Amino acid sequence: MRKLFLCLLTVLLSLPARAVPVPILMYHHFTETDTGAPMTTSRRTFRSHLTALQEAGYTTVSFADLLTYTETGEGLPEKPVLLTSDDGYSSVIEVALPILREYGMTMSVAVVGSRMGQADGIPHFSPEEAAGCGLELVSHTWALHGADGNGVLTEEGTLSPMFVPDAKQMRALPELNQTVFVYPYGKHSRDSEAVLQALGYRITVTTEEGIAQVQKGSSLYGLPRIQP
Repeated sequence: MRKLFLCLLTVLLSLPARAVPVPILMYHHFTETDTGAPMTTSRRTFRSHLTALQEAGYTTVSFADLLTYTETGEGLPEKPVLLTSDDGYSSVIEVALPILREYGMTMSVAVVGSRMGQADGIPHFSPEEAAGCGLELVSHTWALHGADGNGVLTEEGTLSPMFVPDAKQMRALPELNQTVFVYPYGKHSRDSEAVLQALGYRITVTTEEGIAQVQKGSSLYGLPRIQP
C-alpha cells in the first residue's frame, strides 16, 4: 500500500500545476478630472477600478512574480492581477502612484527610453523621478513608439531594421526589469518573438484581448491584456 501511495504521489507531483488566470489591465495616461480623451483614466475612475479589484479579492503582482511562478510554481496570491501602464507618462507618478499606495497595490510601467524625462506633448517621467517609487519598469522600445516610430514591424509586416539595435539599447538601462518587452501598438510577429527570445527576454506583452493563463513551466510570450 505504501509503495502504491508513493507511486501515485510521484505521478501527481509530476503533473503540471493548474493554470492561474491573471488579468493584465492596460492603462496609459492619468488625469485629475474626466476629459473624455482616448487612453486616459481620471483619478476618480482609477480609484473606482482599484476599489472594485480590492472588493473582489484581487492582489496586484509584477511581471517578476509571474516569471517566478513559471519557474517554481510559487509566489502568486489566490487572485492575482497585474496593472500595467504604457509609455511612462509623468501622470503615473503624479496621479496614479498615490492612489496605488493608498490601496497597497503596485503597477508595471512600460517606458519608451528616448522619451524618459521629456516634456514634449504629455510629459514623461525620468529615471531619477521613478527611482525608489516601487514601480516595476519594463521596455516599450527606445525609439520605436509614437512620433519616433511605428513599432517593431514595418508597414509590410517585416521586422524594422532598427528593432535589434533599439532593443539592445534598452537593455543598457539598469532601471528596467530586463526580462520583459511590451510591444508598441501590440505589433508583433513570430520573427519578433524569436529575436526577443534570443536577446534574453522571457516575457512579451501584446494588446490582444484576453486573460493570461500562467502555470509552472508555461511560456510567458505573447501575453494578452484588458483595457478597462
